[in-house]
Amino acid sequence: MWCTNLAALLARMEQQGRSGEVDWRPPSASGPALCKIDPTLDRLFDNAWRQGIPLASSIAALRVALGDAADLKRGVRGLQLLFRLRVAIAVTAAIAIRLAILRERGLNFISPRDRSAVLLAVALIVAATVLLNSVLPEPWLGRTKLRQLAHIWLHSHLEADALPGGPMERELRQLRQRELRLGIGLQREKRQLLEQWCKEEIDRGKRHLRRWEDLLPLWELIGVGIPMVLVMIELISQVLEL
Repeated sequence: MWCTNLAALLARMEQQGRSGEVDWRPPSASGPALCKIDPTLDRLFDNAWRQGIPLASSIAALRVALGDAADLKRGVRGLQLLFRLRVAIAVTAAIAIRLAILRERGLNFISPRDRSAVLLAVALIVAATVLLNSVLPEPWLGRTKLRQLAHIWLHSHLEADALPGGPMERELRQLRQRELRLGIGLQREKRQLLEQWCKEEIDRGKRHLRRWEDLLPLWELIGVGIPMVLVMIELISQVLEL
């Protein structure tokens, strides 16, 4: 899983990027690995390091976010696999039943009369699977790699300031005005605000996933039960006519 691999690489960067109490990033901290996985992320860290911006807290925050994203992706993948497994079991059972009955009755496996029902069943299974995959949540960080919003979030975390189009832009600007008014630095509060936003996004995705877990029986009725009835209905009709 890409987010797990990136989190592991960031953990190595944290270990290599510290020397005593000095927060620094030697060129070997990420090496070609990070550049290969995400060139934009590598450039963000490199530019921040050259400007003297401490990196440890931002690397740790991104690593935690990636860990939460991996948990959400595992939950989504588990639900997808469960649905596919039940589809496979139902299809296998229907085929076995058809074969058992047809061998005894000497009927065609798919007669001209039930060909349309079988095709409709297949179409329902495919549509239910595709639709389920499309409505399940994905981490705000990205599905297969960090999306642009994740880069903006990290850049804002590194700078401890609001960026156009970034998360919590209004709240961060308010903290910036408070800094100017009071003459104190609120970098820690800004970063905590960004980390809290990140956590809330992941929690929202998990709640969405739990709702679909609760709806799975209904989804199975549509994507598994009805197709299996369509597969068997003509066969039952043929048997009753004999």
